[in-house]
Amino acid sequence: MRPRSLRSTISMLGIGTAVLYAAHLALMAKAASAPRFHLEEATIADVHRAIRAKEITAEQLVQLYFKRIEAYNGTCVKGEVDPATGLMLGEIAPIENAGQVNAYMTLNIRGKRSKTDPADNDPKMLDALETARVQDEYFARTGNFVGPLHGIPIAVKDNYDTIDMRTTAGAVADYANDKPPKDATMVAKLRAAGAIILGKTNLDEYAPAGIGRSTLGGQTCNPYDTKRITGGSSAGSAAAVAANLAICGLGTDTSGSVRYPSSLNALVGIVATQGLVSRAGIVPLTFSRDRGGPMCRTVEDTDACRPRKHPPRQRGARRHEELRRDPCRSGRFQRRHCRDHDRV
Repeated sequence: MRPRSLRSTISMLGIGTAVLYAAHLALMAKAASAPRFHLEEATIADVHRAIRAKEITAEQLVQLYFKRIEAYNGTCVKGEVDPATGLMLGEIAPIENAGQVNAYMTLNIRGKRSKTDPADNDPKMLDALETARVQDEYFARTGNFVGPLHGIPIAVKDNYDTIDMRTTAGAVADYANDKPPKDATMVAKLRAAGAIILGKTNLDEYAPAGIGRSTLGGQTCNPYDTKRITGGSSAGSAAAVAANLAICGLGTDTSGSVRYPSSLNALVGIVATQGLVSRAGIVPLTFSRDRGGPMCRTVEDTDACRPRKHPPRQRGARRHEELRRDPCRSGRFQRRHCRDHDRV
């Protein structure tokens, strides 16, 4: 081979090697920059992207959250324990850097959801992992989500009725049956959208205060500083979301019980205008001011979880517009104010 031809061949081989190496580096950079699912601070969009990319399943996600709950849901205060009840009923003191927040009182795990129904063997009442498994099967079969909140782990304040878990409002009471006959309306809407209820969270007993303590649940602590309170009364839901023990939480608000803990835990909370959203199935504090609403870490997630009011039927909307344009048709005005041809 001539020297010039040899040099040309070596040059072409060098260029080809460089091109291949550059392509390899580009692929590695693309793989490194591709988002991978990370549980802490995960949003609804993050979860749905990861499920579609087959990085995680709904069942695996629920298992990860239960592991975090097991690790961080312990007692965060110290005090004397009443020997008769096993509860801290007297004075308590916070534990600095406790590493625990005490957010949940009941977990949606079969056999651990009720005191009055320890067998918990109704096959229709799926627990969190069973629900996630059903959703995974549906996604694998159809490629579709069951709803806009498919696979999203939610914490629910324990003054919402849940048909599959006890509802206590934080009180130690001997219920004949601690499982309500049906879900609260807002809980039912979340489930219908695909949300997976992880458990019931602590609150100020019967929701009248703002420190996050109940007889049954004890004291909930702020994940950012366990010497400080979470605010209340939706303390457990706020602490669960802030500590990444759920993606979003459901609270109730009479005088700030969603807004106050949201502000102390870096969350976004919202409650609907009184009367726009059903409060059926919520243990009442006042009938004139009680409202329910979600708390999440982002505006987008809170909006996704907020309860929607059904739009009016078309016929009713059309009739409303007719009456707005012609008040005489409604009969609200005396006859002398309406011309003869306007009366019906």
